[in-house]
Amino acid sequence: MIFWIGLLYGQSKFSRSWVFDVELGNWQPQSLRDQVSFLEIQRKNTLAMVGIGMGMPVGRDVGLRVSSNFWVFSNVQNFYHVHSLSFHSVNVDLKHWLVPESWLSAYVLYGGSVYWGVENQTTPFNSALWKARPGWGLNLGAGFDVMAKKFFGMGMVFQYRFVRLNHLLAGTDDYSGPQIGFFLYYQL
Repeated sequence: MIFWIGLLYGQSKFSRSWVFDVELGNWQPQSLRDQVSFLEIQRKNTLAMVGIGMGMPVGRDVGLRVSSNFWVFSNVQNFYHVHSLSFHSVNVDLKHWLVPESWLSAYVLYGGSVYWGVENQTTPFNSALWKARPGWGLNLGAGFDVMAKKFFGMGMVFQYRFVRLNHLLAGTDDYSGPQIGFFLYYQL
């Protein structure tokens, strides 16, 4: 802890500029709660949610973040013989800084997403079936950024994703649930 405080103390203040980031996290849809608990993800063959993003300032304390994520859940035989369930999303969020112009910056985040869900399953005769469904979502969350070096930083975001698909996928069309993410970013 003292190391981090020493590293961060005296760093230059945040300048609101373009940011590029990579994210690693976990998204836990409520409809899968019976299948796996939030803490058992790795034992159940779930890939962490990975993503890339880009942020830009649009006002004094407001920014726009555009990102894309990928998430997959494998070996879910209890859901109609589904072998894997994956989601691709494109997200557009407004980021409002609550603590601006500091090496530690807190913010709230709200926006929307489009989703593409893919279900891979097998039939009783072991043939493979593939089903894809589009969907949409709303995001609401909060997070913080920490400026570690002049151009590099890290952060954490907590979001709740309200996700609906147009048709059933693995027995449900509601994939709403909490998401936590850790990211590293490069600031121009």
